Amino acid sequence: MAAWLSLALAWASDDRGDVRAAQQGALLAPAGSAAQTRLTGQLARINARLGQAEEAGEALTLLRSQAERHEPYVTGLYSADAVRAWGVAATSSLWLGRDEEARGFAERAVKVYTAQPGLSPTRRAISTLDLGIACARLGEPEQAVEYGLQAVATPRYASAIVTRGASLGAVLERAYPGTALVTRFREKMSALQAPRGPVGELT
Repeated sequence: MAAWLSLALAWASDDRGDVRAAQQGALLAPAGSAAQTRLTGQLARINARLGQAEEAGEALTLLRSQAERHEPYVTGLYSADAVRAWGVAATSSLWLGRDEEARGFAERAVKVYTAQPGLSPTRRAISTLDLGIACARLGEPEQAVEYGLQAVATPRYASAIVTRGASLGAVLERAYPGTALVTRFREKMSALQAPRGPVGELT
């Protein structure tokens, strides 16, 4: 329970507080437990957001091995599954600029969601958009837009989807300005309600 409390504190603190709480929880969590995997994901995500590449890379290596031990998808507040780990790893890798690695993680997450299409539409959309961002950065605009359009077509809109879609749009606009593909995606995004707060954090 102490490990799960640390996870809650990691979400509630500022970035530096997040790291301390996640580190403490990871030490308390039983080896191979759901709590350990969730806390490792937090360490990867926070350190990547802070630009601490070495620490984030170590957490990602550990998270990869932990994900392999979990079921592809499970439910429950005190649980962990592979698809959540792959999603966190994809986002973290994008923040680190490791685009090929991000694509691999996102592809694994999307594969799970594709096999079970009714599950977690918001997280599925985020992973699909992360896959699109990775493809756009890797010189595959057609694939990037295809993934982007799939993601924003979800029937359950959330601000996180719009924000991440804006991130993909910014990458496309910068790398492929004026192309028909980019215009098509821009028009789709303009039909969605703009989220509150800053956008483009993954550009």
